[in-house]
Amino acid sequence: MKNTVRIIRIITLVVIGITMVSCGGGGGGGKLSGTYKSDVGNMTYTFSGNKISFEFAGVKMEGTFETKGDQITTVWEGLSGSKTDTYSVKGKKLTWTSNGVEVTYTKQ
Repeated sequence: MKNTVRIIRIITLVVIGITMVSCGGGGGGGKLSGTYKSDVGNMTYTFSGNKISFEFAGVKMEGTFETKGDQITTVWEGLSGSKTDTYSVKGKKLTWTSNGVEVTYTKQ
């Protein structure tokens, strides 16, 4: 009986660990992947692994990102420091709020 309980506990821990990794329980890109284009204007974000790129009016920036809960922290190449904003994803819509400004993007 004790061995059965021990095996069930081990299986439960493995399942929880796999779930946290696949759902973005910390670090990396979490649930953000692919290309999103703004509903207004012509801004595009592309997410791949922990890499991020941004394009607008012929200007392209690249960097890295990390998500935790509803927070996204970006570090852009050539800029000092990091910036943390809030985001949410519902279906194909990404809503990103930075400095009180909310912009919605659609997955391409």
